[in-house]
Amino acid sequence: MNVREIDASWIPAHVELGHTKLGTLRLNFGSAITLWPLGVFYRYKTPSIKAHEEVHWAEQRRCGGLPWFVAYLLLLPFFGGGRKHPMEKWAYHVETITQNLRRHAGD
Repeated sequence: MNVREIDASWIPAHVELGHTKLGTLRLNFGSAITLWPLGVFYRYKTPSIKAHEEVHWAEQRRCGGLPWFVAYLLLLPFFGGGRKHPMEKWAYHVETITQNLRRHAGD
């Protein structure tokens, strides 16, 4: 898979956007974000994170980066980010398999 990998270690883990009566609005960044066709921006990279982001790269290539990202953002208020988000399930599954394979291989 031809994925452009971009160093984004300079990006902070989160940015506070402001305060409301409901709490602080915070934009959280994970270890990486995939933005097809630009590439994958890594804050830090491990083989399992790379496998996770390659799933998103393939998904975005298949349906288009912008439609994928819009759908992802529209689902965020209902599911939140991370493992609960329906568009993350397969990527986290692949990430976990990669971690387990590496652990059992003694890597």
